Parts: sequence; structure tokens; C-alpha cells
Amino acid sequence: MERWITHGISGALCFFLPLICLSLVSAQTSTQQVAQRSGGYLELQPSSERRVEEQGRGFVVTCRIPAGLNGANLRWTQGSDRRPINEANGRNIQVMKRPVDKPTSVQLVFNNVSKADENLYMCLATIDGAEVQKEFQLTIYTGINYDKVELAQAADVGKDFTMTCDVQGEPKPSVTWRRAGESLGMYGHDKYTVSEKGLTIKNISRTDEGLYDCDATQIIGHDTSSFKRKAISLVVNYPPEFTNTEPAIAYAFLGGEVNLTCQADGEPSPSYDWGYDENGGFSDMPLTETKNRDDYVNPSRTTLVKNMTDQSQFRDILCRAKNSLGEVVRRYTVKQIDKPVAPSFEFRQVGGHRLELQLTPSQQTNNPLPTTGYRAIIRPSVGGAWENATVIDFMNGTRHVLDSLRHNTEYDIMIAARNAIGVGDWSDVKSVKTLSVSASTSLVPFTGVLILMSGLLLVRA
Repeated sequence: MERWITHGISGALCFFLPLICLSLVSAQTSTQQVAQRSGGYLELQPSSERRVEEQGRGFVVTCRIPAGLNGANLRWTQGSDRRPINEANGRNIQVMKRPVDKPTSVQLVFNNVSKADENLYMCLATIDGAEVQKEFQLTIYTGINYDKVELAQAADVGKDFTMTCDVQGEPKPSVTWRRAGESLGMYGHDKYTVSEKGLTIKNISRTDEGLYDCDATQIIGHDTSSFKRKAISLVVNYPPEFTNTEPAIAYAFLGGEVNLTCQADGEPSPSYDWGYDENGGFSDMPLTETKNRDDYVNPSRTTLVKNMTDQSQFRDILCRAKNSLGEVVRRYTVKQIDKPVAPSFEFRQVGGHRLELQLTPSQQTNNPLPTTGYRAIIRPSVGGAWENATVIDFMNGTRHVLDSLRHNTEYDIMIAARNAIGVGDWSDVKSVKTLSVSASTSLVPFTGVLILMSGLLLVRA
């Protein structure tokens, strides 16, 4: 109905006033063309009117004149004052035309964008004698950055502690906390509190040690967001604690050594001192009394090797472990025992290159430690020196073999018993001569040897 009335009025005007009608029609056509050309003929790729990019990134926006249209003067400008952009604008923004002589497309190339590049960008061209345009608004944000975050933090046991997560970014990211998939600091959770300073953990215990996730969320504009997660390690400091709290008793014999190992847990790792009990206090042990007081294999413990040169050395020894949160002391009672008594022995069989020994253990007195084996030293009787003698260790048992000897040679042999803390006194020297090759060979057909795990059984034919 409205269209009919409009056409009716126009028709009446054209009937009575032809010149006025012609002017109206011409004006209407021109208005439609201007409206159509104010952006309708240019294409942007990507076509978004708002673009959000992270600082440091690079991207390209292409403006083109659709095929079939007669266009010219295709160009880019920036800012509301339409400042021209050309090849000489600098490193960050470049213009590339295709083709160069009469371009129908022009690329706006951004390299390593920054906040200074944030602006309104407009593509303009002249098409069929009219200027047309397309524009987009560029927003630059600084992405989430954990460079200033301490990824390893330490808290003292029994105290409140605030973990920090100073995440950088523009706009400023918001931070939330998680541990083992559980959100922390929510309502109804008394252990954790979240504030602008960070995550506060109340009454730190050793079970609080571990990894915590610092989640950062960044809202950019109306429809863009960014999210990152970083794990922060919490170490709980606590005073030293001995791993073994049982009373420590050590044994040694006069002239031997005592070997003591002291180990404690603690954070930071404790340092160690050895000393004596002097009127209920700790008195440092002189270095001259120790052979070694470090454990290079395991720095979390210390090993003391002490020479027991006289009776005064047999006394309680203290190990002190300490760190910045406290110290603990463990007492070692060193008791004197006799050296293992040497066994008696005899030669069961003599060959050209081997000897078979029969050992008889001696009765041990004032020695609660069991015999763990034996040590033999052997030298040639002629021209041999004890300092150059061959040392052979045997496990427990009564029959043992000395092998790889020279034939037709006399040897001197001594044997001592050993236990967990050392080797005892040596037996008297016994001498024996190996057989010649011819003599030992002639014995082979007449002798069979059966070696059992429990010892050596000799069977003669």
C-alpha cells in the first residue's frame, strides 16, 4: 500500500512536473550508488572488522578489488586521520602490491607486532570514479608470561606460607590454584586462602610438599581469552630426624678401627659433626682422632672411621645433625671386644699347583660377633717377603683350596679369622712344599676329588 502511494505520487509529479521527476530519479540513483560503494566493492581476507593478536606475532591482511570491477589507487592507511602506509613505514608493517604496476590486491604484512601497532587500519580504492573503503581495528595484547614466577618455593613446617605466582601480561591475567586436580581456596576450605598475593597455606606440614598448578586466564576484548598453566614445586623445610632411633652399639678391638654411620632426614639437608659427651654437652672430636668422617657416595649421611689406639678411645661417641631449623644428637656406645682367635690348620693334600687346607676354628672369648670368614697370606719360603705376600680371603667353612701355585716350591702360610669389624691375630707360620710335576701327575689316576657345597670330600681309589 505504501509503495503504491509512493509510486502514485511520483507518477502524478512526473505527469504534471516532468523536470522535477527527472531530478528525483537521478538523485535516488546517485544515493544508491554512494551507499553501495562505501565498502561494498572491497574484500578483506581475513574479513573480521576486529582483530586481536598477541605481541610478538606476525600476520597478513589482504585487501582486493573483486574481478570485473574497474578500480585504481588501492592503498592502506592507519589511524582516524588516514595516514598512508607504504614500504618505508618500518620493520613492523610492510605493504606488498600484486601486481606491482597496477595492483588489484595489496597485502598488509605485520612482523613482531607491539602495542605501538594497535590502531585502526583502512583499505581504500577508487572504483568507477568513487572512493570506497574497508577497515579493521587491531588490538594487541601481551600474552601470559611466567618468567618472573619462582617455580621452586620453600616453606617451614608449622608456619603459614603464601605461594606466589606473579604472572605477567596485558591485560593482567587472573590466577587460580589447583593441586592434584582439586581447586584450592574455594569457599569452605580452611586450609587454603587465595588473595592477590597468592595462595596461603595454613600450618604447613610435610604432606603439603609437592606440585601446585598456577592457572592464568586472560580476557582480551569481548570474545577472546587465553589460558596457561604452570606447575610450582613446594618444598617443606623441617628439622633433622634420625632414620634409625634404636640404641646404637658398636664393637671394636684395641688397635683396630670402629666404623660408625650416621644418617638423618631433614630439609635443608643436615650437616654432621662427631664428638663426645662432656658434662651433658657436645664436645667436638679432634680431627687427629679420626681416619675419615665423610661419605662421598651419599652426602645425606656421614661415616666415621676411628682408630682405637688405646683404652681411652672406648667411650660414647655422639653424632650431631643440624640445619637451619634445629639439631638432633645420636649416641653410639663403643664396646671393646677381643680380636678373633686364629684357627688351627693342616694340609690335607698337596699337589703340584695347589694345596688343600683343613681349618679348625678356635673358641672365641669376649667376642659376641660371629666369625664371617678367614684370611690367608702365602709367600715363597725362599726370597719371599710378607709385605709382598699374596692375600686370599675365604668364606666360612673348614676346607679350602690354594690354587695357581708353582710346583716343587716351598711356601710359608699364615691364617687369621675375621668378623664384621676386622681381621684377628695371625696363626703361627706353617711351611709346605708343592710336588714336582711328575710326582703330581702320577697321583691323578689314583685320586678323585668331589667338591660339595658344605666342604671338600676326598675320595681315594
